[in-house]
Amino acid sequence: MPERDFSIRVPTSEKRLAVLEQRCVAKRDLTPIMDIMFKPKGVDLADFHPGKTCVRLREFPAEEKPSTLVALKTVKAESGYSDERQKLGEGETKELVSRAEAMGYEEWGRMKTKSTQFDLEFGENSAQVLSQQIDPVGGFLKIESPNQPGLREALELLSASEGEKISKNAAVLLAEKMGLV
Repeated sequence: MPERDFSIRVPTSEKRLAVLEQRCVAKRDLTPIMDIMFKPKGVDLADFHPGKTCVRLREFPAEEKPSTLVALKTVKAESGYSDERQKLGEGETKELVSRAEAMGYEEWGRMKTKSTQFDLEFGENSAQVLSQQIDPVGGFLKIESPNQPGLREALELLSASEGEKISKNAAVLLAEKMGLV
């Protein structure tokens, strides 16, 4: 069964970071990651839009942790979006690039992400907020929750207006930055 969570991004600000520092039950810096994005060979990215489906290889350069190759299906949700993940492989990055190519995919983009995670609790609900710096896309607060109520409570805590909500995954933001979609 695919893994699933609900996510949305909002612009970062000093005020929001101060609220997170005050309200979080735990905080930690996450290992930087490198994502390599793939699409079917010879297919225009607009026809394999990363806002619906994408194949991502995630590498953890600073850790002795295996890289992962996953297919992501993005589904719009009441607030934000949900990614359903299907693992296609785990192991060495070079082997997974070869596996993706053997499956008929080619690389279309790369991004590096540094994040600090803030864990929030709201009674029965919870959320994690990642203060992210995504190179070459920019800085955001990504809110993740296993359920919609947790996502809504985190948005309310951060005083996020409707116009500030970014219901796009990082692959879409990268493709837009590169002028591919």
